[in-house]
Amino acid sequence: LHAKNMQRFVWLVSVIAAASAVTTSTCPSLASLNTAAQTACDVPSVFSLFYTEVLGEGSRQFCVSGCVDAVEALTLAVPRCSTADTLLGQSGAIGLLRSLYQQQARACSSPSQACTQVMRAYSRWEASSQGNNCVNQALNFSTLPNDATAQATVASHCNGLCFSVPSAYLARLEHHSCTTWKAYRLLKLQTQETCSSIGGSHCTLVFNEQRSAAIIDQAQNSATPLAVRDSALDTLCTPCFFQFLRQHSALETSASNRMKELELLCAKDQSRYCYPRYTDAVAVTQTQGIANFSQTMCQVGVMDNCAAKIFGRLLRLGGLSTAQQTAYRAHIRSMCIVNPQNELCSARVDRAVAGFNSSGIYQGNYYKGPDTCATMHAGDTCLWGCQRLFTQVRDDFGCCYEAYQTYLREIPVQDVDGAFAHLDLVAAECSRPVKVACSVFNSESGTEGSVTFPFPVDFVQNVAGMRASLEADIEIILGRPPEAVHIVDVEGNDKSTTIRYSVLAQTAARAQNFIENLNSDINRAAVVAFDAEVQYALQCQGITCSMAVWLPSLTLLLLGWAVNALLL
Repeated sequence: LHAKNMQRFVWLVSVIAAASAVTTSTCPSLASLNTAAQTACDVPSVFSLFYTEVLGEGSRQFCVSGCVDAVEALTLAVPRCSTADTLLGQSGAIGLLRSLYQQQARACSSPSQACTQVMRAYSRWEASSQGNNCVNQALNFSTLPNDATAQATVASHCNGLCFSVPSAYLARLEHHSCTTWKAYRLLKLQTQETCSSIGGSHCTLVFNEQRSAAIIDQAQNSATPLAVRDSALDTLCTPCFFQFLRQHSALETSASNRMKELELLCAKDQSRYCYPRYTDAVAVTQTQGIANFSQTMCQVGVMDNCAAKIFGRLLRLGGLSTAQQTAYRAHIRSMCIVNPQNELCSARVDRAVAGFNSSGIYQGNYYKGPDTCATMHAGDTCLWGCQRLFTQVRDDFGCCYEAYQTYLREIPVQDVDGAFAHLDLVAAECSRPVKVACSVFNSESGTEGSVTFPFPVDFVQNVAGMRASLEADIEIILGRPPEAVHIVDVEGNDKSTTIRYSVLAQTAARAQNFIENLNSDINRAAVVAFDAEVQYALQCQGITCSMAVWLPSLTLLLLGWAVNALLL
C-alpha cells in the first residue's frame, strides 16, 4: 500500500520539490562536471583540449559526442558559479570554456563544405588583431558598470566592424543554409547578445547570468523578506532580461530549460511576482492537508492566479512523471474554482475534506454531517431534525460539493468515495440531492484578447507546430488550461503575427482579468514564446527572414554587406 501511495499521491511532494525548481549556484556540481569532461575528452584538463584544425592537433575525442556534450554542460554551468576560476584552477575560466565550446561547434558536425569554408574564413578574421580585439572587447563588457561611459563604449563597438564583420559572415552562412549548425547559432548568439539594445540601452550592460547572479540568488532566497525578493525581481525582470531569454532559448537550445527556469522567476499576476509567493505558500502548507493547500494557493489578494501560472511553467519545463503532469493540470483547471458568490470551493467544503493529509490520504473519521444524521444507514427513515440541519449543510456546500470532488479525483487522491459516502447517503435518504457542480468554464464568459509575436505570419501559418506552440505559450502566460483558450484569428505581415484568442473562465469578469494580466506582460516585454523561438531560429532561412527578429538595424546590415566585399 505504501508503494502504491507513493506512486499515486505524488501531487504535493512534487509541488514542494518544484518550489526549488530554479537552479541556484552550480558551484557544488562544478567539480564533477569538470571530471566528467576530462574523462569524456581523455585529457588531464579541459583547458588543454584546444584544437588546431590546420595541424589536426588535440584530443582524438575532440568531436566525439560524449566529449562535446560534457564540455557543453560544463560551459553552461560555469556562469552560475562565482568561484569558478578557483574551483577549476584557471583564471578566466568562463571566457576560455566559451571559446572551447564554440571551437568544438565549428570543428564538428558541419552540415556542408560550404558552411565549413565560411566558418574557417571567419575564424581567421577572429584570430587577426582586429578580430581578436573585438572578441576581447565583448568579453570585457560583462565587467563594466551600466553607466553612460560604458554604454558609449558598447555603442562604438556595435556601430563598427566588430558587429558588421560577424554579421556579414552570418549572412553568408544563411545563404548556404547553415542555420541549423550549432556553430552558426553560437556565432549569431554571441553577435546579437553583445549588441542587442532596448530603448537606447545596450542589454549586455543590463543583464547576463554572470552579472546578475547575486540578484538571482537574492530573488530565490526564501529566508529574506518578501519585499526584498520583490525588489530583486524588479531589478532582474527588465526587457533586456526577457530579450536574453529569447536569444538563448532560440540559439542555444541546450540552455532552453535554464531559460524557462529563469522566466518562471519573473512570472507575474497583476502587479505581484508569483514565484516568491508560491514558494512561501508551499513552505506554509508542507504539513497541512489538501484543503489548506488549495486555500493558501488560491488566496484572493495574495496568490489569485499565481499558482496556475507557476504550474503551467513547471509543465513546460518537462521531466515530470505522468502522475505529476496529471496533478498540475488538475491544479490549473480546478484548484481555485469558486461558487457563484465568488467563494473558494476548498473553503466551502473544508469540513468534508479536512481529513485529507499532505500525502492525499484521509486520516481520522469521515465528516458525517450534523450529529442527528451521523448514525443513519441505508433504508433508515430520515428524521425531521436530520433533514432540517442537513439541508443547511447542503446549501452551504452548494455547487462546490460536486466540483471539489471532481478536483480531488483529478489529482487524484485516495478514498474520495469514502470521504463523501455518508453525505451522499443522507442526501438520498432525506431527498435532499446536492446541487450540480459549479461550472469550471462558463461558455458565455468568452472574452477576446490579442498578442503579437515577432514571426512572419506565413511562417506561423505554414510551418508545422508553430501555431500550436504559440497557442500553448498563450495558455501558460494566461495561466489557463488548453480547453479554456481558443485561437479566433491569425493575421500579420512579413515581420510579425497577431493572434486573436478567446479565453473562458467562470465569469466574464474573471476572463477579462486574465486578458488584462497578459496585456500587462506585453507592456513589460515579458512574453517569451520559447518553443516557437526555437522553431523560427532553426527553420527560418535567409536574410529577409532572420532580419525580422535578430538584426538591430538595416543600416548595419547594409554596412555588413559592404564589408563582406573585403572578405571574399
